[in-house]
Amino acid sequence: MKKLIIILGILLANNISALELTLNVNYWLQELTETYTVHTDEYIYLDNDNDTILSDVLESSPSFNAVRSGPAGQQTSLFTRGTNSNHTLVTINGSPITDHSTTNGLTDLGLINTNFANSLHLVKGPMSTLYGANAVGGVIDIQTEKKFINTLTASYGSNSKTKFGFDSNFGDQKEFNIGIYTENSEGISIYPEGDESDGYDLLSYNFGYRGSLNETDYELIFLNTEQETDLDGSGADDLDYTANTKFNFFQLKSNTDSKYGKINLIVDHNRWDRDYVNGTEVDTYDSSTSHIKIVDTFKNHNFSNSIGLDYYNYTAKFNNTGSYNSSVDKKAFQSGLFNNTDFKISKNILLSGGLRIDENSRHGSQDTYRIGTSYTIENINLYTSVATAYKNPTMYEMYGADSYGYTGNSDLKPETSLNRELGIKYSLDNGIITATVYETDIKDMISYGNSTYSNDSDGISKMQGVDIGLNYEIGNFYFFNSYAHVHAVNSSDTWLKRRPHDLLYSGFKYSINNLWIKPSINYYGVHSDTHSSTYATIQVKERTLADLSIGYKGLSIDIKNVFDDKYSRPHGYNQGGLEAEIKYEMFF
Repeated sequence: MKKLIIILGILLANNISALELTLNVNYWLQELTETYTVHTDEYIYLDNDNDTILSDVLESSPSFNAVRSGPAGQQTSLFTRGTNSNHTLVTINGSPITDHSTTNGLTDLGLINTNFANSLHLVKGPMSTLYGANAVGGVIDIQTEKKFINTLTASYGSNSKTKFGFDSNFGDQKEFNIGIYTENSEGISIYPEGDESDGYDLLSYNFGYRGSLNETDYELIFLNTEQETDLDGSGADDLDYTANTKFNFFQLKSNTDSKYGKINLIVDHNRWDRDYVNGTEVDTYDSSTSHIKIVDTFKNHNFSNSIGLDYYNYTAKFNNTGSYNSSVDKKAFQSGLFNNTDFKISKNILLSGGLRIDENSRHGSQDTYRIGTSYTIENINLYTSVATAYKNPTMYEMYGADSYGYTGNSDLKPETSLNRELGIKYSLDNGIITATVYETDIKDMISYGNSTYSNDSDGISKMQGVDIGLNYEIGNFYFFNSYAHVHAVNSSDTWLKRRPHDLLYSGFKYSINNLWIKPSINYYGVHSDTHSSTYATIQVKERTLADLSIGYKGLSIDIKNVFDDKYSRPHGYNQGGLEAEIKYEMFF
């Protein structure tokens, strides 16, 4: 189901066929068959958002529930459709950027800045047939596209937050791109009762080149990000606790036309380097991944087929030298063979499916599949799909050890999932209504207990829910509404923590000439959490937050938490109150 209406051509939706949505939604370097018409997804266009930290950008999509442990710059977990924080795969132009040195495999969205990108493609539900491991709850694909204008951005806000960005496109065909971005803030105390401000400093730069050689179009991307962040201890200010994170990414993508279809080649490498310093104690976490993918896509008016091969070689190394002593230094490789097909049976019916076989040097082989169909009649599109996915254990879960008695479990099995969903998209003359119901079953969920990790072999953890969207235009008003209901329990039928049953994002944007105003609200409902000092399970009440943005030409004012609601989320992690930011953007 397609929710492209957020910024683009809402009125054109009635004229796009199911097959065209599947094959033509991405730009020329992203033409893999991805079965979007029988799977729920949406786009967020970053040129229209003042936020750059990935967790903040996702606020407009309740199905992707990002929970940041304190103010900006802090660790952020993501619970997509009620699945665990390590069940969502983050990619850049289709290439995973997993940090294998994390203990449980979660991707920290508070450390990912999207300043270099144009849009986010959010795929809801499993996508292991395309990406292999870890795409259980969904996929966040950070996408870059060719730009034709130069931009200069500067802003200043609460807590002495400053931002500066410069993006230049040059060359005879605008084939070169270079960008630099800085952001820093004095911040607020992570500890709700604290006096010390916990700020952050970010420096990011990127370089890109697009060209052609004979029948091949290709793209080179390099980006580097470094962030210094102040941290706090548990339940108190900590004056000398900091984290330094470095992330770099290189990617080569090419498309070659041949008589057998279009051959897509991706070669990439990413590296994470995280250092945590607390007085004289230094903890280091390092991870690197080399990846190559080659795919051949053949298509005609009624049929599209992509067959491909994936190969990953990755390492994880971390060393704790303080009171919490642990170490891991391991490597692994994984290869995958996959095939994805779309077949237009008739004018109204599309059948789609995929199959993948992965072989991992430490976890053995895993098979995944997905199959779905969509039926379109006039302005109504009905679709349904069934898909499987899996998540591999992390190096720490298998081989870690510490001075407090923890020992890893080398016999851990991958978690496996089965997802079923049914959806409808109804296109109006001036908008669109979407609704999807889903159920995800996860077997062998990995959990911690008795000083180690183990698979839950007693039963199945279940995530059930519904996603609803209503977006429409009336005159100069554009209304947007997204609602997610989630019921997530483990095999003992106990609520999984930090997953509100109800989440809502709603508002409108009024535009006239060069002036616009955009009020919105974010609501999250009752959920369970862990008390920050007693570690008991508690229930957290619902909360509604209001935001307001006003702009004229390149000048805008962004106000978060308009009513200055001071609160903590998760428990014991300060979220502060009202924050305002003024921004100026110049195009040349």
